[in-house]
Amino acid sequence: MPSRPHILVVDDDPLICDQLERSFTHDGYNVTVATDAEHALQVLEDEYIDLVVTDIRLPGLSGVELTKRIAERWSDVPIIVMTGYAEIENAVEVLKLGASDYIVKPFSVAAIQESTRLVLEKAGFYTEIRQLRRQLKAGYFFGRMQSRSPEM
Repeated sequence: MPSRPHILVVDDDPLICDQLERSFTHDGYNVTVATDAEHALQVLEDEYIDLVVTDIRLPGLSGVELTKRIAERWSDVPIIVMTGYAEIENAVEVLKLGASDYIVKPFSVAAIQESTRLVLEKAGFYTEIRQLRRQLKAGYFFGRMQSRSPEM
């Protein structure tokens, strides 16, 4: 049985984080929140993430740089980029880097829910592969044991 998709929300605005966390949790998703790109990258290293929803303007690394690093390291993880500044150049740049959608703040809850649903639906094949890998890793971990016998 597939697990619930896990969404990583990255935004330095606590109100946006809270709103998205409540909305996604209500919709049945697992949610992790990060307030900057560095923390988001650490979460991606440590946890299985099925979707990243990030602001474009973050302290430290920008959402553009975060999108680039995710696309390079976790190319099968879709990204939705949000911004309060509707700049065409930024939209084009993040979409070229691999973002699945670009949403302008303020957005309605319905808009982010629909975008999330569509992005996860399109990425369903990759999500299924990640979930199967997760199950295999959990069920067949042998530690550092080595063997040459065919039975093993």
